[in-house]
Amino acid sequence: MDSWHERFQYLIDLESLIEFPALPERLRLPATRIASCTSRTYFYPFIFQKKVRIYGWSSASIPSGLIGVLFILFDALDMEEFRQQDIIFHTATGLIDNLTDLRRAALEEMIDRLKKIR
Repeated sequence: MDSWHERFQYLIDLESLIEFPALPERLRLPATRIASCTSRTYFYPFIFQKKVRIYGWSSASIPSGLIGVLFILFDALDMEEFRQQDIIFHTATGLIDNLTDLRRAALEEMIDRLKKIR
Protein backbone atom coordinates (compact mmCIF):
# COMPACT_ATOMS: atom_id res chain seq x y z
CA MET A 1 0.00 0.00 0.00
CA ASP A 2 1.59 3.19 -1.19
CA SER A 3 -0.41 5.85 0.64
CA TRP A 4 -1.71 6.39 4.14
CA HIS A 5 -5.18 6.67 2.65
CA GLU A 6 -4.86 3.07 1.40
CA ARG A 7 -3.45 1.92 4.74
CA PHE A 8 -6.32 3.49 6.66
CA GLN A 9 -8.80 1.93 4.26
CA TYR A 10 -7.17 -1.41 5.05
CA LEU A 11 -7.65 -0.74 8.78
CA ILE A 12 -11.31 0.04 8.14
CA ASP A 13 -11.70 -3.13 6.04
CA LEU A 14 -9.95 -5.40 8.55
CA GLU A 15 -13.10 -5.89 10.58
CA SER A 16 -14.73 -7.69 7.64
CA LEU A 17 -11.55 -9.32 6.28
CA ILE A 18 -10.60 -11.34 9.33
CA GLU A 19 -12.65 -13.12 11.92
CA PHE A 20 -11.34 -12.02 15.25
CA PRO A 21 -13.41 -12.78 18.33
CA ALA A 22 -15.48 -9.86 19.48
CA LEU A 23 -15.40 -9.06 23.14
CA PRO A 24 -18.41 -10.78 24.70
CA GLU A 25 -21.04 -8.36 25.98
CA ARG A 26 -20.47 -9.58 29.57
CA LEU A 27 -16.86 -8.33 29.35
CA ARG A 28 -17.71 -4.83 28.14
CA LEU A 29 -16.88 -3.30 31.47
CA PRO A 30 -15.08 -0.16 32.62
CA ALA A 31 -11.97 -2.31 33.19
CA THR A 32 -11.83 -3.38 29.52
CA ARG A 33 -12.82 -0.04 28.02
CA ILE A 34 -10.17 2.05 26.30
CA ALA A 35 -10.52 5.30 28.22
CA SER A 36 -8.58 7.43 25.76
CA CYS A 37 -10.84 6.56 22.82
CA THR A 38 -13.89 8.70 22.10
CA SER A 39 -15.72 5.77 20.50
CA ARG A 40 -16.90 2.89 22.64
CA THR A 41 -13.84 0.66 22.44
CA TYR A 42 -13.01 -2.34 24.57
CA PHE A 43 -9.82 -4.38 24.55
CA TYR A 44 -9.09 -7.45 26.62
CA PRO A 45 -5.83 -9.36 26.12
CA PHE A 46 -5.36 -12.40 28.34
CA ILE A 47 -3.50 -15.68 28.67
CA PHE A 48 -5.28 -18.99 28.08
CA GLN A 49 -3.44 -22.30 28.02
CA LYS A 50 -0.08 -20.49 27.80
CA LYS A 51 -1.15 -18.54 24.71
CA VAL A 52 -1.97 -14.88 24.20
CA ARG A 53 -5.63 -14.33 23.41
CA ILE A 54 -7.10 -11.01 22.30
CA TYR A 55 -10.71 -9.94 22.46
CA GLY A 56 -11.83 -6.51 21.40
CA TRP A 57 -14.70 -4.49 20.07
CA SER A 58 -15.26 -0.91 18.97
CA SER A 59 -18.17 1.11 17.67
CA ALA A 60 -15.78 2.83 15.22
CA SER A 61 -13.92 1.49 12.21
CA ILE A 62 -10.36 2.67 12.86
CA PRO A 63 -10.19 1.41 16.46
CA SER A 64 -11.69 -1.89 15.25
CA GLY A 65 -8.91 -2.05 12.67
CA LEU A 66 -6.28 -1.36 15.31
CA ILE A 67 -7.68 -4.22 17.38
CA GLY A 68 -7.53 -6.35 14.23
CA VAL A 69 -3.85 -5.54 13.69
CA LEU A 70 -3.03 -6.49 17.28
CA PHE A 71 -5.02 -9.69 16.82
CA ILE A 72 -3.14 -10.60 13.62
CA LEU A 73 0.26 -9.91 15.18
CA PHE A 74 -0.14 -11.38 18.66
CA ASP A 75 -3.19 -13.60 19.11
CA ALA A 76 -2.35 -17.27 19.71
CA LEU A 77 1.38 -16.67 20.25
CA ASP A 78 2.71 -18.86 22.99
CA MET A 79 3.90 -16.91 26.00
CA GLU A 80 7.60 -17.57 25.44
CA GLU A 81 7.42 -16.27 21.89
CA PHE A 82 5.31 -13.30 23.01
CA ARG A 83 7.78 -12.36 25.74
CA GLN A 84 10.51 -12.18 23.11
CA GLN A 85 8.52 -9.84 20.85
CA ASP A 86 9.21 -6.14 20.80
CA ILE A 87 5.95 -4.37 20.16
CA ILE A 88 7.26 -1.81 17.68
CA PHE A 89 5.06 -2.23 14.60
CA HIS A 90 3.34 1.09 15.29
CA THR A 91 6.61 3.04 15.33
CA ALA A 92 8.48 0.97 12.72
CA THR A 93 5.68 1.47 10.17
CA GLY A 94 5.04 5.12 11.02
CA LEU A 95 1.45 4.28 11.98
CA ILE A 96 1.71 6.07 15.31
CA ASP A 97 2.74 9.29 13.55
CA ASN A 98 -0.28 9.18 11.23
CA LEU A 99 -2.97 8.70 13.86
CA THR A 100 -4.91 11.50 15.49
CA ASP A 101 -3.95 12.22 19.09
CA LEU A 102 -6.92 10.28 20.49
CA ARG A 103 -6.38 7.26 18.25
CA ARG A 104 -2.69 7.30 19.09
CA ALA A 105 -3.51 7.32 22.78
CA ALA A 106 -6.01 4.49 22.28
CA LEU A 107 -3.45 2.34 20.44
CA GLU A 108 -0.83 3.03 23.10
CA GLU A 109 -3.34 2.05 25.80
CA MET A 110 -4.03 -1.24 24.00
CA ILE A 111 -0.30 -1.93 23.64
CA ASP A 112 0.24 -1.17 27.34
CA ARG A 113 -2.43 -3.72 28.21
CA LEU A 114 -0.71 -6.30 26.03
CA LYS A 115 2.63 -5.61 27.73
CA LYS A 116 1.06 -6.06 31.17
CA ILE A 117 0.09 -9.67 30.48
CA ARG A 118 3.73 -10.65 29.93
